[in-house]
Amino acid sequence: QSRIQTGYLYFLASVAMAILPQAYAQQGAVPAGESIASLRQRAESGDPGAQTELSYRYYQGQGVAQDYSEALRWIRKAVDQGFAPAQVGLGTIYSDGKAVERDYAEAVRLYRAAADQGFAAGQTSLGYMYEQGFGVAQDYAEAVRWHRKAADQGNDAAQFRLGGFYSDGRGVVRDDAEAAHWLQRAATQGNPSAQYFLAICYAGGRGVSQDGVQALMWGMLAASRITGDDKKRAETLVQNVGSRLTAEQRDAARSLARAWRPTPHNPLPQGGGPQGGQVHALAIDPSTPATIYVGTEGGGVFRSSNGGTSW
Repeated sequence: QSRIQTGYLYFLASVAMAILPQAYAQQGAVPAGESIASLRQRAESGDPGAQTELSYRYYQGQGVAQDYSEALRWIRKAVDQGFAPAQVGLGTIYSDGKAVERDYAEAVRLYRAAADQGFAAGQTSLGYMYEQGFGVAQDYAEAVRWHRKAADQGNDAAQFRLGGFYSDGRGVVRDDAEAAHWLQRAATQGNPSAQYFLAICYAGGRGVSQDGVQALMWGMLAASRITGDDKKRAETLVQNVGSRLTAEQRDAARSLARAWRPTPHNPLPQGGGPQGGQVHALAIDPSTPATIYVGTEGGGVFRSSNGGTSW
């Protein structure tokens, strides 16, 4: 479990169909809580965002009866307008193979069209295809290139995948510190898989200074959000890490976990005091009082080992 293997704890939908409504909302394409009638009216008027969202509703059966043919009809209208989220959505339909015969080559073509427009979900989806060799020759270096483009835009799924490449040494020279860096960025945004593997990094001192409090905090966050067998793994990690800590340290980790909130994409600070707005939580390690943790609104969790002189 100390390495991030290809496909492990990863869901293709996290970079494609499942994130599309959020992507539309961020672009202002679909007002929050919009009715199906209003959405359909805008779709019929030619709005590609509404067309793509309506397709998503039909594909998932959200607010309407599930209808793959209608999903395809509406998303193709948006694709014909060059709308990048629709290109990713249709690419995922071809990858999924439920509504159409699976066609990875067509999925790659659509992902590339979105990626070439600079759309992060298209870039990391294309990276995943190169990673797996779906529709293209497997090429880890090319996968890294596309994941990095999306990761630099703040896409947490891409940041998680990039952390995996550095952890395993696929397409790049293995670098545990760089792996932990990208996992930290994804975990700070709320990616539960990244939170799980970041907890492993802190527990074992892999790419970061060993820190049981942070390991337990990130493990708790992951265990509260991951489902299925992965949830059991995260819960086991929490138990194992917690058993090696004092009661006070476990309390400190719980306090940080309760106060934690996902934060938007921001470059992590390189030095000085903790950045990112208000401090929401503060904990002092009772066994080493000079070790202080603070959780901030916009910058994640920071640790000082010298009483707050540096972080």
